[in-house]
Amino acid sequence: AQPPPPPPPPPPPAAAAFVTVIKAAALGWAYLRQRALYTHVLARSAAALTDETGFAPTCYDPGEWKLTGYGSFEALEQSYADLNIAEAWHRVGRAGNPLHNASLQWRDEMRAFFHADRPALPFVFGYGTHLRGPGAHGVLLAAWRHAHG
Repeated sequence: AQPPPPPPPPPPPAAAAFVTVIKAAALGWAYLRQRALYTHVLARSAAALTDETGFAPTCYDPGEWKLTGYGSFEALEQSYADLNIAEAWHRVGRAGNPLHNASLQWRDEMRAFFHADRPALPFVFGYGTHLRGPGAHGVLLAAWRHAHG
């Protein structure tokens, strides 16, 4: 008698097959910066598009992802003022409060990524406006896996 055939190999891991688009609410960064959430979502994503309230640039592993950005965060902050939207770092507690401190870190990261040298968006996105010209149309982070080009 021959031994039974070996079991079939396990299926390969699920490939990152989705394009993730995040347009969160003004305080979404507090949830979206949680490692468990962004790791889970990005593991299933081939590409991602977000405004300033989505996954921060540091959520993407530079060995796996290519990032590019459009728009100026400083111009976007002026749009916030035009729209009477209080920035998250003004709404979350006071200096020393962990959420306030985290919101300042988030703001600083976004300012550094979406600097004035980024190309402007040709359309309004997120909390951007047309009131201050194309530089204030909002910001867009585009990310895709190196394996996809």
